[in-house]
Amino acid sequence: MFDYKFEVSLTNAEIMGLNAHFTPILRHYGTGESITTKSSKGDTIGIMKRGTAYLFTINRDAQRRILDCYGEGDMFRMNSPETEENLIFTAKTACDIDFISYDRLITLDNAKLRELIADRLFGATRRRLLNHLDVMGQRTLRSKLTVYFEQLAQRGGRRFTLPMPYADLADYLGSDRSAMMREIAAMTRDGIITANKGEIELL
Repeated sequence: MFDYKFEVSLTNAEIMGLNAHFTPILRHYGTGESITTKSSKGDTIGIMKRGTAYLFTINRDAQRRILDCYGEGDMFRMNSPETEENLIFTAKTACDIDFISYDRLITLDNAKLRELIADRLFGATRRRLLNHLDVMGQRTLRSKLTVYFEQLAQRGGRRFTLPMPYADLADYLGSDRSAMMREIAAMTRDGIITANKGEIELL
């Protein structure tokens, strides 16, 4: 069922039209299960209906680096089998993912709906990538944490819940977990934030 939330409300007729046009294929993935990133036609779009998934790499020192985090409503485009990328896409929690054809997105007659889906697929992914680059471009661990927390605050207010556990956040920041926890404790002592497990408030 194509029932995803967009920035504007869709009518029942529009939702029914999307389902008739795309005929989504729903697949279930258990926690820790690998999610395919390749399509035989190279034109498939995945849409997260439920759960959280990570796209990451593992370097020669067996260190994981999280590149992107996908949650409800996020979209990703699959690659062709010939594409050689050392990327791993795994369900962090149990996930339900709808798969639709990219070719059918191009042929969607309703320009409004086509633009909404394309923005979610390309625009939102680009914005998340730029945010991650902004974080990783900071020179100190404190600056990385500050910029990341400010990004979360822009979406949910100055009090928010981290979207991932601390161990995963360290991999997202390219940091050692112990060093990151020490810096969070120091930021708390300095009156910059309050931190209670995964609950953060910017002061």
